[in-house]
Amino acid sequence: MSKNAFLTILRFCCLLGAGHLAAQQPDMVFHNLTEKEGLSYNIVNAFLKDRDGFLWVGTYSGLNRFDGAHFFVFKQNNDSTSLVHNSVHALCEDQSGNIWGGTDEGIFCYLKKQNRFIPYKKTAQGKIAGAHSILCDRNGTVWASGLPGLLRFDPAKNTFEVLHHVPSDSFSISNNRIHKNGLLEDPAGRGIWIATQAGLNFYDRQSRRFYNARNQTGNPLYSASPLSALAPSSEGHFWAMENTSKSILRIDARQQRIVQTVPTAQLAPNAYGATLFEDSRHRLWLSSWSYEILAIDYQQGNRIQKIKHSDTDESSIAGDFFWAAREDEEGTIWLGTVGGISTYNPAHSFYKVHRLAEKIPELRANFAIRGLIENPRDHSWWIIVVNNRVLHYFPQSEEYELLDLKTARPNARGERPAPLVSIQFLGDKTLFNTAAGSWQWSAKEPQIKAFTGLPAPWQDFRIRALGYETDSICWLNGQTQVLRWNLNTQAIESFAMGNDTAGMVYPTNLWGLVAKPGLDVWMHSMPYAIVRVDRRNKRLERVLLDNHGRTKMLGGFSDIDVDARGRVWMACKGQGLYSYDPGRDSTTVWRESDGLVFDHIMATTVDPLGQLWTAGYNKIAVFNPKTQNFYNFTLPLSTSNYGYVNYSTLLHSGHVTTTIMGDVVEFFPDKIATPPLTRQPVISLLRISGQDKILNGETSVLLEPDENFITIKFGMLTDQQAFPCEFDYRLDGVNDQWVSAGNSTEAVYTDLEPGTYAFHLIAKSKNKSWTTPEKTLTIVIRAPFYKTWWFRLLALSSLAFGLYALYRYRFTQKERMMQLESKAQALEKEKALVMYEHLKQHLNPHFLFNSLTSLGSLIRIDQAQAGDFLDKMSKVYRYILKNRDNEAVPLGEELKFVKLYIGLQQTRFEQGLVVNISIDDEYFHRKVAPVTLQNLVENAIKHNIADVDTPLVIDLFIEDDYLTVRNNLHRKNFVETSNKQGLANMASLYSYLSDRKMIVREDEHFFVVKIPLI
Repeated sequence: MSKNAFLTILRFCCLLGAGHLAAQQPDMVFHNLTEKEGLSYNIVNAFLKDRDGFLWVGTYSGLNRFDGAHFFVFKQNNDSTSLVHNSVHALCEDQSGNIWGGTDEGIFCYLKKQNRFIPYKKTAQGKIAGAHSILCDRNGTVWASGLPGLLRFDPAKNTFEVLHHVPSDSFSISNNRIHKNGLLEDPAGRGIWIATQAGLNFYDRQSRRFYNARNQTGNPLYSASPLSALAPSSEGHFWAMENTSKSILRIDARQQRIVQTVPTAQLAPNAYGATLFEDSRHRLWLSSWSYEILAIDYQQGNRIQKIKHSDTDESSIAGDFFWAAREDEEGTIWLGTVGGISTYNPAHSFYKVHRLAEKIPELRANFAIRGLIENPRDHSWWIIVVNNRVLHYFPQSEEYELLDLKTARPNARGERPAPLVSIQFLGDKTLFNTAAGSWQWSAKEPQIKAFTGLPAPWQDFRIRALGYETDSICWLNGQTQVLRWNLNTQAIESFAMGNDTAGMVYPTNLWGLVAKPGLDVWMHSMPYAIVRVDRRNKRLERVLLDNHGRTKMLGGFSDIDVDARGRVWMACKGQGLYSYDPGRDSTTVWRESDGLVFDHIMATTVDPLGQLWTAGYNKIAVFNPKTQNFYNFTLPLSTSNYGYVNYSTLLHSGHVTTTIMGDVVEFFPDKIATPPLTRQPVISLLRISGQDKILNGETSVLLEPDENFITIKFGMLTDQQAFPCEFDYRLDGVNDQWVSAGNSTEAVYTDLEPGTYAFHLIAKSKNKSWTTPEKTLTIVIRAPFYKTWWFRLLALSSLAFGLYALYRYRFTQKERMMQLESKAQALEKEKALVMYEHLKQHLNPHFLFNSLTSLGSLIRIDQAQAGDFLDKMSKVYRYILKNRDNEAVPLGEELKFVKLYIGLQQTRFEQGLVVNISIDDEYFHRKVAPVTLQNLVENAIKHNIADVDTPLVIDLFIEDDYLTVRNNLHRKNFVETSNKQGLANMASLYSYLSDRKMIVREDEHFFVVKIPLI
């Protein structure tokens, strides 16, 4: 090797070493669930995946059940069957499927089938407080740690017993202060490991003894140093944090010895272990009280990465501390942090973010990235950045160097590189194509100098883009020409626009070039045209695209690619996605209204599976031409900055890259179609008339007849970033076909008829590549009793019995019919007699005689008063004649009539007759028999003396819903017109008109008649 070559390689290695970025934020993309998604509180303490497919989440403010789409929150209330306390620190599931949890004020057991909580707040030694750890071992015993110490549930006594520290017993627990995450069942099931403030303890189930620093003095495992954060590992081992030395210990549980030590003091000197967790990729996660999260690859030299939350990066972890961690069947890691739930799937996530802007300050400016291409030889990335600089980046090692084109040697014309147009590769050379020409760079000769490799007479050809049809056939385009260069023979063919385009409004301006084996070579031009190389006619053919009547594009196409069928795909900012099919000479346009994620797309790339990836800022759409389906999503990157342009590239691996601001997102097309492990969605809740009915794995529910307006909520506990999916559902008897839920996770049904329904649910990927098995829930709506079979049978039986009884009744009644008819005739006769007697009372001739006598006297004395008397008298008889056929009249009309009659009598008796009427208007609508009051007043006058010395006082009033007529007693010795039957006839009449009897009462002072109001 020459000296110059050695120095060149050494310089290059130094540049790469200077740009090594292992200490930077790892390229992890987290999906976060917070209070905005329904979580009761962002500080998460515990996770539990139950046997029914739900995730239970303990927070500082409530217990949550998560079905993958909905959080259902349990809170403490005044009901004794509710959650014992809202701060839920630990969770476990017993062998019956019940959920146990530790809180600040005791322990609870949630009985799923009964939907109620059983509280455990006390032991024989006192109250339970600060129950921060809980587990159910393989024998079904529930263990917990709390303020009294180590707790063990005794099902026979239905209480917790305390296994506390006894100073005189060296085989008791060494300390009552047990750390959170400080209980772990022995991997072999021999007992329980406990992390205390005084070191590690092991409770041996067989001997019922604790082994610790007090009785195992020769074993360094049982030192008195405080340990915390117990976590299971593989091979029968477990992890613990030794907080004095700031080291993580891997412990062989069977041999009871330390087999590995992972020091963390250098990177996190203040770490005090809170939570440890090992994932399936043998990466160890540590959450420290110093609010540092470390991911440690303990099988690869203890390589440690720090993971930090960023307020400006939505894809960062939700918080810098976590209490809870789990990994599901698909390899998704769930972290319960102080800022919410964070999920991350390193195995199945279909994209990775290369956070170049965080690592390289030059990429933080707006419009910093102006292009990206992969070198096919070493798979490094070449990125055009601002100020005529180029970033050479190695994605595997995260090493890079920056090249400044201002340092390039000038070309033969004395020019230096103008602003970069593109970067291409020719053999081992990297070409920087600029408006002033092309310059070259290679690892062997890193000095940037002018490119002169084109044969004569094309040395001055200004290259804009370059593409390979084969390894030896290269296509190059300039502003108006295209060259086909045979690298073996150095022969060049030139293609230019034909004469038929001379009158074009827009001059030829070629951009982009796509050359693929066996396909035509395409470029794009302005305004909405593409250009094809017509090899047979040796020219360029301009194809004006049908814009389907839409607004003309401003600036034309921004990117172009060709799929395996020869269809040309173009991105147009503001106008959507274009596709041109040369075989049919047809253009198709997709906009947001057609399912495209965004009209302002700027980059498009066809992947090896034939899918089309498009990008418009941080909005991505994946289009499958076979199914004509879009899978749209928005990346949590650069959400408030749109000062950049997207560039897409297909990598040698088949991955697709897209630039977003100063970062590069690498997509894995093969993983977007990866199905999750065989699982079913879950049906979690029925909302019935605003009330929630929780479902815990039930396969059927029984509803009442009025519970026929229902909302069915469902989900699937999977990482939506790794396995994006949606749901289809069908209710037999209502939905003839599957209904797509779209972005919803519920189905609504109204006014369902009584009967039995089967609700079917499936989940499927958003790109339609996989579907889960069905989940079915049987819903029975009970029929109203009058629609049940037994009621109908009873009704038919009753009808038959009724018909028979009616027949017998009619038969037996025939014999009584004559008796009834005769009795009826007798009653009618009696009624007629009563009415006749009553009429006779109306037309009492004695009253008429007295009235005429009084009238004759008035005519001689006072003719005016006589006229008034005659008018009243006529009104009295008119009223009698008017109501002679009425059984009852309103009391108000009767009062008007009796006042006329009283007026006539007071003309006769003057001050010897006093009548007091005290009846409120509210009774005027009630009814009495006509002329009832007149008869009673007349009866009182007939039987009593009425003169000035002994006036007759008659009172009319309402008492106990009776019309009462009361008069004082000044009886006459002889009553000439009395037949002693008037009141008896009136009582008989009212027995027909009312269920209440007429009352006649007399004492030494008054005579009272009470008439029931009708």
